[in-house]
Amino acid sequence: MSAMAPPRLSRALSWSFLALAAAPILLLAGLITFAGYETRLEDVYRYNHQRADNLALRTGELLGGSAREILAALRAKDFYAQESRIRRAMLLEIATGMPMLRELRVMGPDGAALAAVSAFKALDHASARPETSATFRTAMETGMPAFGEVIIDPDVGEPLLPMAVPVPEPRSGGVRAVIMTTLRLKVLRDLVLALSDLPHQTALITTTGGRILASPDFSQVLAGEVFLPQVGPGVQKGSAAMPCVAASSPVRIGDQVLAAVAEEDAAHALKPFYRNLVVTAQVFVAALAAAALLAWLARRHLLSPVNDLTRTAASIHAGDLTARAAGGRFRETRAVAEAFNVMTGRLLDTKADLERQVLERARAEEALRESENRYRLLVEHARDAIYLADTEGRLVDVNPEASAQTGYSREELLAMRVADVDAKASAESFASFARELLTLRHAEFETIHRRKDGSTFPVDVHVSCFETEGKPYVLGFARDVAERRRMQEVMIQTEKMMSLGGLAAGMAHEINNPLGGILQAAQVVQRRLCVCSQANLDAAREAGVNFEALEAYLEKREVPHFLAEVRASAMRAAGIVTSMLEFSRKGDSGRTPEDLSQLLDKAVELCGTDYDLKKNYDFRRIEVVRSYAPDLPPVPCHATQVQQVFMNILRNAAQALQQTRKERPPRIEVSARAEDGMVRVDIADNGPGMPEDVRRRVFEPFYTTKDPGVGTGLGLSVSFFIVTRQHGGEIHVDSEPGIGTIFTVKLPVERRP
Repeated sequence: MSAMAPPRLSRALSWSFLALAAAPILLLAGLITFAGYETRLEDVYRYNHQRADNLALRTGELLGGSAREILAALRAKDFYAQESRIRRAMLLEIATGMPMLRELRVMGPDGAALAAVSAFKALDHASARPETSATFRTAMETGMPAFGEVIIDPDVGEPLLPMAVPVPEPRSGGVRAVIMTTLRLKVLRDLVLALSDLPHQTALITTTGGRILASPDFSQVLAGEVFLPQVGPGVQKGSAAMPCVAASSPVRIGDQVLAAVAEEDAAHALKPFYRNLVVTAQVFVAALAAAALLAWLARRHLLSPVNDLTRTAASIHAGDLTARAAGGRFRETRAVAEAFNVMTGRLLDTKADLERQVLERARAEEALRESENRYRLLVEHARDAIYLADTEGRLVDVNPEASAQTGYSREELLAMRVADVDAKASAESFASFARELLTLRHAEFETIHRRKDGSTFPVDVHVSCFETEGKPYVLGFARDVAERRRMQEVMIQTEKMMSLGGLAAGMAHEINNPLGGILQAAQVVQRRLCVCSQANLDAAREAGVNFEALEAYLEKREVPHFLAEVRASAMRAAGIVTSMLEFSRKGDSGRTPEDLSQLLDKAVELCGTDYDLKKNYDFRRIEVVRSYAPDLPPVPCHATQVQQVFMNILRNAAQALQQTRKERPPRIEVSARAEDGMVRVDIADNGPGMPEDVRRRVFEPFYTTKDPGVGTGLGLSVSFFIVTRQHGGEIHVDSEPGIGTIFTVKLPVERRP
């Protein structure tokens, strides 16, 4: 089966010319169409917004003017000077003359009904309608006409607008009475009909929630249909379920707000646009036809000399070195023909030169391959991660150490950008840095890299910029400094502890003597007040004191309780002093080989029976998961001190888990395994974790985040000294807020000085 034939130059030229001509034509057509569509929508929207504003103004005048008409009618006939029968007749005349009024009630300032009439049904003027009570109060308080929320007539489904018109007292200026009525919003139908041009343009009155109150189609009002026009130009589903362009304007009637809506059928509104679109399409089709004709003519004139050159080249390929190319009438094709003619005369010499060049190129390529192999070995065995990226941040090449550090495969890294690996970088910041690097040529800085599992680690980065084949690249060497940072933290913490330890030792010795006196004096006072001592009874009798009465007095004044508190506080202070003395003690006498798994089990058992933990945190309700590697080597240590370290960590974990036990079941994981000549113990909890500023200070003496009286801030600092100074081990903590905390303790299997 023969290979697919290459494309013809004539066809390629035709399509190229046609594409060059058609692309701007089509782009211009699209822009004109889009701009015309948007412009037409905006014009229609502005027109309908003006209609809505006009409808809102006329609606407000119609509804608001009803209050003035009622007052004018009452004043014209001196309503309050007439008898009750005549008043009712006057009200009935007003209700009959104003069809928009459903009923009329005259209410006194105390809310009593003075008269009530309706053009539709008999009314009991002795009671007020419930829906008018809020409107009545507003009119009484403000002295201005007040309107209530739109209600629906339960009999016919017609929307009604409650209104209260205060009748002023001419002399005092107060409110003499309030005319209560409900306006039939059906009268607005004539207004919306007058402002509608059916079937294409419709006017509506709605509530702010969209319920239609007045419409040319009264069935929409009775059905309680809802229509909310969108804000701004656009086509939406209209009130008649057809596409439309709609706008709205607020109608403010006292404290109530209605909406005047003007909508126009989208097909009718956009008809001028579609007419223009047809004309535009015809013009652009004619332009495309002209472009196609020009492309055909250009191809015909250009390909004639090219075909002649093709035939000459075929003859030369067949071995006819006497063949000559005419070149046609174009300067370019003549130049090509001359080149062909010169080529035939020098073909044999060129062949020899080519053979020599091929040999030299083969030798150069072999040397290049050897150089590339050496470079590849150097890159692949480097201890630093090496990244090669272009100036846009795309990774072009990486070495195996980059994959080892990040956890991504080489293929995954080559599909990523620098910003995907560098947690501090973004595509924009790297592009700006690359531009600066073109001038600086090299730079050094620290940053944070991100692993595939989402964890991060600090790195020292050395970058330089170079060009190859005219294109700039950025070469970066990244060294993982997490371990170095951790060791620096340990060194800083150790130096801080040593200086604070010396201070703590001096303070402890100075405090011990006063504490001893306080404890001894408190104990002596307790003994001197005890009825169990005959000497106390004899001394009281000699002094003429009733010991039983004295004892009752002391109990009532809680003196024994206060003495017990003094002793407890003094003993607590003595405990703090003892902990402070641990800062200055160092020694390895008395170490014995111990199984750390047994010490861990004992620490967990003691925490379960610890009174303070049982009282406040209930350690037994925490799930403790143990995971010990088999055949753990024994560790030379002070068993009680190491056990105390484990208890301090477990106690802190239990206190932290108290804060999250309602969110998830509390859990502590305890594990032990051999690692690089040491036994590593991890104690992890799923508590709230701690922020970085707290994690860095967690081993400092007297630093605590607990409430006053709960902790002294010495537990973890003493643990730090026990592990590092007295056992030559390591202790550090990793924590992530919201996830949990892991304390890691490493003790050497061989004794260290």
